[in-house]
Amino acid sequence: MGNSWCTYCDRPQPEPSIPSALDDDRLGDAEEHVSTAELVQTGAAQSQRLSSSSSKSLVIEKTDKDEGNAGNPDGTVAALIRDHMVFEAYELSRKSVEASGHMETFRNTVGMICNSDLSWEAEHAAEISGVRYRLQYRWGGEFPNDPGGDRVWGRLSCDTDVPFYKLFGLWQEPDVDVSLNPDLREARFIGNAGPTHGIRCNIGGPMKGAFGVTQEYIEVSRFACRETGFLIECNRSPSHEELLSRGFDVGELKHARSESLQLWVMSFPRDETHSTFIFFICVKPPFPRWVSKIILGFMPRFVEMMLTNVIAKMKDDPALLKRYKEDRDGIYRYMKAFSADALAAHKSRSTQYNAFNLPAASTVLGRYANPEN
Repeated sequence: MGNSWCTYCDRPQPEPSIPSALDDDRLGDAEEHVSTAELVQTGAAQSQRLSSSSSKSLVIEKTDKDEGNAGNPDGTVAALIRDHMVFEAYELSRKSVEASGHMETFRNTVGMICNSDLSWEAEHAAEISGVRYRLQYRWGGEFPNDPGGDRVWGRLSCDTDVPFYKLFGLWQEPDVDVSLNPDLREARFIGNAGPTHGIRCNIGGPMKGAFGVTQEYIEVSRFACRETGFLIECNRSPSHEELLSRGFDVGELKHARSESLQLWVMSFPRDETHSTFIFFICVKPPFPRWVSKIILGFMPRFVEMMLTNVIAKMKDDPALLKRYKEDRDGIYRYMKAFSADALAAHKSRSTQYNAFNLPAASTVLGRYANPEN
């Protein structure tokens, strides 16, 4: 969802390799399904390693690098990959997108989020003010099912009464987020923020940094798969130095970096006014395990408070409602168009999915499941 509730995983983003689009055939319409087990086998490691579509009404701005694209398909594909318009680029050059590593990230992240074989040590489900949620967690290591590890892996699935496009308001409007979030002092985008990619700088801490101020960069990369109707996010926390090396104007580093938790997200609309999101989380607690277990005991209450507060803001906050209407950058128009396509895909299925009935990985991936298709 690209929101500011949490900070994300810290992994370097590979530079895309772009083979010639002229040598590539378009992908056919055949659909190939693979098992969830095959996707999950390497999902966690690959998703962390590579953590780094568009509506007809959304215009992709030209840059100097894009000039001459009419006679240069490789330039068009490279520009789409740069803006993380992965599926648009895929239709022009499957080989280029596969070589960039983005599709591998997509497949492995879906396999991890949708893994139905994980055994959870604790589970809590409830309904609050019409919002249903399920919280599951377990101890693990580098992978969720590693025994005896020092990390907590969790999955929070939530059915909301929020239209799909409103899920992205707090992320897309940093100044509004600062006014509403008690832990943020400052927030701004680094460079341009589009519907499928953006980098944000957050400065703050608990109670506006009363106990110490930290500075965090959050990079959001979204896979908006219109054909199957699911949106996947891979999020990471690049360092100040990395962003400088990538050519971003980030200014001076003012505060220490905060400890990041790793987070992946899947979201989808259920109808025009209801949506579902799933957070898949990994965190290494800075406390002894016995202290962490006590804290985890209070987690359901904390989650209920967070959901009640944040969902109410996304849905009805006057400042956000005004931004949704203005839609200066076309982000919400894009998400509404995606939602319409997604609902058409969902209605064509006999099974309807929600927080308590997650889809199989093959359903989310569709014809993109197998790179050899």
